[in-house]
Order: sequence, then structure tokens, then C-alpha cells
Amino acid sequence: MRTKAVILLLGFLLAGCTKLGPDFKKPPQPPLPKSFHASHPFAKQTVAAWWTLFDDKALNRLIQLAASQNLDIRSAGLRILQARAALGIAEGYRYPQKQTVSGGYLTNYDKGHIDALNLTFDTLWEMDIWGKYAREVESARAVYMASVAGYRAATVAVLAETARQYIAFRTAQERLAYARRNAAIEKRVVKMTKIRFLAGSVSELDWQQAQTQWHNTLSAIPAMRTACVAARNALALLLAVTPEEITRIVGPVEPSTEKRPCADTPAFVPLPKLNPQTLLDARLLLQRPDVIAAEHMAHSAAAKIGAEKAKLYPSFTLLGSIGYQATDRNPVFRNWTGWGSLSNNIILSAGPGLSWNIFQYDRVKNSIRLQDALLQERLLAYTKTLIRAATEADTAWRSYRLALAQLQERQKALKATERAFALSALQYKEGLVSYQRLLSTVEKLTLTRDVYAQLKGSTAQTLIFLFKALGGGWQITRNRSFLHPADRKALRSRGVAWGRRLDANQTRLPEGVDR
Repeated sequence: MRTKAVILLLGFLLAGCTKLGPDFKKPPQPPLPKSFHASHPFAKQTVAAWWTLFDDKALNRLIQLAASQNLDIRSAGLRILQARAALGIAEGYRYPQKQTVSGGYLTNYDKGHIDALNLTFDTLWEMDIWGKYAREVESARAVYMASVAGYRAATVAVLAETARQYIAFRTAQERLAYARRNAAIEKRVVKMTKIRFLAGSVSELDWQQAQTQWHNTLSAIPAMRTACVAARNALALLLAVTPEEITRIVGPVEPSTEKRPCADTPAFVPLPKLNPQTLLDARLLLQRPDVIAAEHMAHSAAAKIGAEKAKLYPSFTLLGSIGYQATDRNPVFRNWTGWGSLSNNIILSAGPGLSWNIFQYDRVKNSIRLQDALLQERLLAYTKTLIRAATEADTAWRSYRLALAQLQERQKALKATERAFALSALQYKEGLVSYQRLLSTVEKLTLTRDVYAQLKGSTAQTLIFLFKALGGGWQITRNRSFLHPADRKALRSRGVAWGRRLDANQTRLPEGVDR
């Protein structure tokens, strides 16, 4: 009868298992700018491989290398491994929490020689009546999925930064090329004014002003070279290689212009091929990895509330023990066959248990309040992340379209300035205009060329910011391991029992993170 009562009690408890706490619901989507509700949005392929719009082989190569060997991305992959191990720990608590084997051997010399041996196997299983362990697993799984999204967010950030530094390198190169051309022009002007000064046609003031303009242009060149070197070294850090490796990919800081088809119009900065009339789609923002990560972290906090609530209620356990005890007057190492002549017992015990911390002094309730406040904070973080994504994308897209319009006007201004300089130089040589007119055109030519090169770079940069805001680029990590081969080798070398968990097919990103 007692056995039947125990079975009925256990059946009732198991049948009544539930999960305390709130079930997570996806946060409501905040209002987005009207410009996102588009009928002809970007194609997903465009967002996924946005760098191909620049049609630049060096940039494509840098992106591929950054995605495969950047240290921040590798660290994010290791955080996935950590979260997976934490999930395994949480899942392990759903099974018997205690399974121990203990034993001992004792020799007693009091009033005779008696040997004693005991071996015991104990087990304890706290049944998950209130869903405490189920909620812990749910929370750990959400953290795991957030780590996957974090890996993808790191990839988005690194690829965007790689492209940004590459554009910065090319912009500095183009400014440098223009400065060299301007310096060559101004040097000819210096010679021209010197000849006219020596001939008595102009005053020494014209000659000195020409030298001033020339040397000012030369003084700006070192800063441009420094910008090239800084961008190149930033790329080396992103790719975890030496600067010499970057030079082999992008070329020297000052490449020869003899092989370039248009020596007067250097084109180092690649401009993307994208229709500025293409519209945005809000669904792209919902696929942004940091938005997804924020949602999963809120899910984790919601599950923690249930785990904490379960501590308010009693815990029910099943305990079991099986053991062997024996004593003998003969030394155990001398006569095994006579073992247990005094006693030889097998002990078996099993039954339910109950534990309830009834006096908590509000510790558990305050822990629940803590988790509830944390959930609300993470819901607000999700909303803020999504709004920030929308504003960043909207700002970048509008900036790109305005920059394109500005660039077109600057290009016309550049052509007009170059033509004006050519006319003023010819007229000055023939004595038809004053040097002040020539100097004015030289200054405008120098400034217009430099501004044009910078504007080309900023136009490309705004498009990079746009695709970063849309969360594009992480798709490059699909169908590949999140662990770098060097990290996999290092983990195996330390003798930890990883088994097949480090194999490439076991470390692929799980499905269902992207929607």
C-alpha cells in the first residue's frame, strides 16, 4: 500500500508539472519612418553582398579575408562555444542532479583484527514540478541564440569597418595624386613668374606668391601620405596580418600613374553602382543581427523570472541508494575467499523527499523583482536598437542620395576650374591678365580637386554605413564553421575532452536565427 501511495503521489506531481513565470512574447515593433514602407526595396542579394556593388577586386579580397580571420569575429565564435557549453550545463540539471559512487576500507585493531569494506551508489533527482530547470534551459538557449546573432553582428561591423578603411585608403591616395598634380602645375607657374620677373614684366611679389602657393601644396602631401599609412595599418589590424600583406593586396601608397588611362583624373576611390531611387524596406531592419540579439536577451530575462519564481515553492526529490557492506576478521589482502564471514549485507533504499525554504526574508521575491526589471530594461533595449537601426539607415540613405547630387555638381565644377586655369595660364603668359587672376584660378583648382576627392570618399562611406545599418554582410558566414582552424587546433591541444564537438560540421551556425 505504501508503494502504491508513493507511485500515485509521484504520478500526480509529474502530471502537474508546469512552467512558472511569463511566456516570452516578441516585443511590439516601434513606428518606423514612412520611407521604409517601399514597394520596390533592395534585393536581399544586394544587402547580403553589398561590397560587390563597388566592383573592386581588392575590396572583395579584403572582405573575404576579414570574414575568415578577423580576431573580433574569431572571439565571437568562441563566445558561441561558451554559450553552447552553458546550455549543456543547464540541460544537464533536468536529469538526476546527484549520482555518486563512494567507498571505503577500514582496518580496526581494537580487540582483534577486523577489516570493513563498504561501497555505495547514491542518486538524487529533483523533479522539475514548477519548471525551474525548464526555464533555465530556455534562458540558456536564448543566450546561445543571442551569441549566434552576436557573431553575425560582429561580422557586419568588421566588414563595414574593413570597407571603410579601404575607402579611406583610396581617398587619401586620390587626394595625394591630385596634390602631386597640383604641385607640378604650381611649380611650372613658379618658373613662369620667375622668368617674367627677371625680364622685368612683373614684380617680385608675383614670384613670391607663386612660391607660397607651391610650398603650401607640398606641405599638405605628408599628411595625406600619413592618412594612407594609417588606413593601411588599420586594415592590417582588421585582417590580423602585417602591413606588407595589405600592400600586396591594395598596392603601394603612391602607385605609378603612367599606366592609368586618364592621368589628369585619378580614380582611386571606387564608386558603387546603385540606383539612388531604390527604396528601403523595414523588414531588412528586423534581420539586423543586433536587433535579433536584443530580442533573444529579452527572452532570456523572461525565462529567468520563472526560474526564480519556482524557488518560492517546495522542491520534490527522488532519492535512492544501493550499497554493499562487509566485515571480516581476516586481512582482506590475505584471504579473499573468506571475506564477509562476520557480516555481508546489501543495502537498498529509495523514496521521495521534500524541501521547502519557508523563511526567505523576501530574498526570492526581490530576486524575482530584479529579473522582472531586467526584462523590462531589455525590452526597452530592443526597441532602442530597432529605432537606432531605422534612423541610421534613413540618415545614411538620404545622405547617399544627397552626396551623389553634390558629387555631380562638384565634378562639373572641377572641369570648369581646370578649364579656367588653362585659360588663365595662357593669358598670363601672353600678358593679358594679372598674376592675381592666375593665382586665384590656381588656388581654386587645388581646393576643388581636393574637395572632389574627399567627396568621392564620403559618398562611398555613406553607402557603407547604409548597409551596416541594414545589417548586411553577415550572410557570408552561412554554411561554414564559426570556429577558426587555429582556435580549433588550440582547443584540442590542451587535452580537454571536446570529442567531435569541434568538428567543422558540429560548429556550423544553427538555422532559425535569421528570419
